[in-house]
Amino acid sequence: MEDIITILDGRPEIIDEIQLAPKELRSYLSDAFSELMNNRHFMPGYLPPDKASQSRLPIILNRIDSVSKL
Repeated sequence: MEDIITILDGRPEIIDEIQLAPKELRSYLSDAFSELMNNRHFMPGYLPPDKASQSRLPIILNRIDSVSKL
């Protein structure tokens, strides 16, 4: 999970890249990320506890939400 969060945090273009992926992959990611959005209270624990890292949480959640809607 840490790797997924790192990619989402560090690659703002990831949403565009996923949109270009095959339909099967988009569907799989959409379903998986929808599950994450249903249980997002775990997310802060995957980020370092410092203020700067925790301030990235809304950006990461927004990207997860975007993928869940593809």
